[in-house]
Amino acid sequence: MRPRIVLAGSVMPYIPESRIYYNLLQKMVQDLKVDDIVEFVKSPTDLEKFALYRECDTVLYTPPNEHFGIVPVEALEQRRPVIVCDSGGPAETVLEGITGSKV
Repeated sequence: MRPRIVLAGSVMPYIPESRIYYNLLQKMVQDLKVDDIVEFVKSPTDLEKFALYRECDTVLYTPPNEHFGIVPVEALEQRRPVIVCDSGGPAETVLEGITGSKV
């Protein structure tokens, strides 16, 4: 079975950098020829977001030095393991080897 990667997040049309980054990610996926396993979910509603949490095996949250980070907390609430950077707030909310992993 091939892996499935879902990239979900806000794409705000009024913030040019948001749109630029989204387009860059789409191009990278196409260039790497992994568009058959990568799915983009742009600006999901809360219902869609929590459905994604329930359907996933693991949540990857990569911002370094994030002051809190709601994504890991939401994933943990849905009983999904989380991989986070070992810095900032997420490093305090994830218990190594129990609720996820820190890298």
